[in-house]
Amino acid sequence: MFYQYDQVEAVSGNFSHHQLGRDLGERFSRQISDNIADYERFLTARAISAETRQEVIDRIRGNLRTWAPHMLEEMQGIAAGAGCQLEDIIALNSRTELLAAAPPAGEGECSTAVLLPQDGSAPRTVQTWDWIEDLNKDMLIRRYPTPSGRTVTTFAEFGQLAKIGVNSEGLGNHFNILNHQTDGQGSGVPVHLVAKRILDEASTVEEAVAIAEAANLEASTVITVVADGQAGPQAACVELSPQGTAALHAEVGRPLVHTNHFVDPQLAAGEQPNTLSTTHDRYQCAADHGEVVMSIADDLERARQFTATDFPVDVKPDLSKPWFQQIRTKATVVVDVVNSQLHCCPGSASRISEEEWITYPA
Repeated sequence: MFYQYDQVEAVSGNFSHHQLGRDLGERFSRQISDNIADYERFLTARAISAETRQEVIDRIRGNLRTWAPHMLEEMQGIAAGAGCQLEDIIALNSRTELLAAAPPAGEGECSTAVLLPQDGSAPRTVQTWDWIEDLNKDMLIRRYPTPSGRTVTTFAEFGQLAKIGVNSEGLGNHFNILNHQTDGQGSGVPVHLVAKRILDEASTVEEAVAIAEAANLEASTVITVVADGQAGPQAACVELSPQGTAALHAEVGRPLVHTNHFVDPQLAAGEQPNTLSTTHDRYQCAADHGEVVMSIADDLERARQFTATDFPVDVKPDLSKPWFQQIRTKATVVVDVVNSQLHCCPGSASRISEEEWITYPA
C-alpha cells in the first residue's frame, strides 16, 4: 500500500532535522517497526551475521557524523518518534551496504529509461522498482522541506530518508542497485543518502555528479539524474562503487537505459557476477524497444508500455526460489522535472487503472 504524507505543512514554523524525523516516526511508527522486523528476517536469511551488521552500522554512523550530521539527526528523530533504536534506522538506510557483506542474490531487479526528445521538450523517464515479494508491504511518498527553502518529494521504504524523487528546483533521480567486486570494502556512506543529498542540494546534473563523486562508498548503485534547467534538458546515469564513479550522459533523441550491471567499461571490469540476475536481458530489451516506448508523451501510457508483457521488465517472482530471492515489480515511477512531480503506482503500470496512477507534487 502507498501512503502519502506532506511534511511541509506538518512541520511549518517548527523546522529542525530532529523534529522532521520525529514527526515522521510518530505518524508511521507501525510501518517503520514492521520494516525493521522484515529486514531483520531478510538479513538473517541472507546469512549476514549480527556482528557484521553491527560493524557496518557503527562505521556508517561514524562517517555520517562528518559527512551529513543533519541526516543522522533526522534518523535520531525517526527513532525517537517510532520508539525504536537509532541503529535500526541506520540499518534501513544502509541496507545496500549491509547486503554488500554477502554475495549478490538477484536483489533489486530495477529497470530505468530516460529520453531527451529531439524537439527539446521535457525529459521523459520511467522506472520499475523491483524488490523482495515478501518485504515492504507498505511504501511511502513523502514531501518534505529543506533548510534552503526547496521541497523534495521522494518514494522510499518506511524508515529510509529518500530513494527515488524530484525537487522543486526541477531535478529528479531514479535508483538501481549494482554489484562490484570492491563492495563491502573500505569505509563510506549509504548510497541511499547520496541520493538524498542530490535531491536536497542539487539543481543541475553537474551538481548531482559532483555530489556523487565526492562521496566515499562501500556499496554500489546507479543514480540516474534528470534536469530541465537553464542549460536545457539533461540526464546522466551516475554509476557509483567503492572503486570510483562514472557518469554516462544522455544523448538527445537516444534513450538512456540502465538496469543492474555496470555500463562504464572500467567499472564493468570489476563487476561482481550475479548469475541470478536478469539484468542483461532487460537492458537489451529496453535498448531495442526504448526509442518507441520512450517517445510516448503521456506518462501513464509510457509506463504501461514499459511494463507491458512483451517488454520483460515487469518482474514476477520465481516461486521455485527461496522467499528472499523472489522478486516482484512493486512500483512504477515516472519523474516529471518540468512540473516537479512524481507519478507513481503500486506494482506494474501495465496492470493498473487510471485511478491508481497518482501524481505527487514537490
